[in-house]
Amino acid sequence: MADKKPAGKPVKFYGNLGRDPECRYTGSGKLLVKFSVADKVKVEGSDEKKTVWHNCIAWEGTGDRILLNAVKGTRVRIGGAETSREYEKECEKKVWVEVKVEDITFLDREGKPIAREDEVTSPAEEDAVLDGEPE
Repeated sequence: MADKKPAGKPVKFYGNLGRDPECRYTGSGKLLVKFSVADKVKVEGSDEKKTVWHNCIAWEGTGDRILLNAVKGTRVRIGGAETSREYEKECEKKVWVEVKVEDITFLDREGKPIAREDEVTSPAEEDAVLDGEPE
């Protein structure tokens, strides 16, 4: 079976959550988590950096991991798909851009991945990986 590719432009970035994640459930009971991530990017032709905010959403299992492990200020690496939609407000066209999170890694202050409770493998699983056996 072929891998499902997320709709939208693939994106990867690092940053810090700008607020605590918010969750809600759809009418069919699916978990949806929303949060924002601040990313520092270099200004072209300058040594300066500016903050870019990413509106993020995560569904089901990924959303669960975020709710369990992230709060405002948590450093993360995000991989997903950026999508946009147009809408009209007060007779003016606007564009809403958001990232559907497909992969999230929680990072320490130096930017190194850290294990969280829901990501820790058992000693038996670690031995199997070290021995080259399938997980």
